[in-house]
Amino acid sequence: MVIEIGAGSALPTVRRFGERYGPRVIRINAREAAIAPHIGTGIAGSAIDVLRELDSFSQERS
Repeated sequence: MVIEIGAGSALPTVRRFGERYGPRVIRINAREAAIAPHIGTGIAGSAIDVLRELDSFSQERS
């Protein structure tokens, strides 16, 4: 799994790496979170906000 944080279209090498080598990609980006469903999941939001939400969610489930 590749977790891509904040790599927009201005950093296409980062995006291409994740899409090519990651079996699944989680893309966290405030403005450009879209990703093809067969490649991964996009989450729109700032990196810190999304990571805090994911942490909170994982704490609730443990």
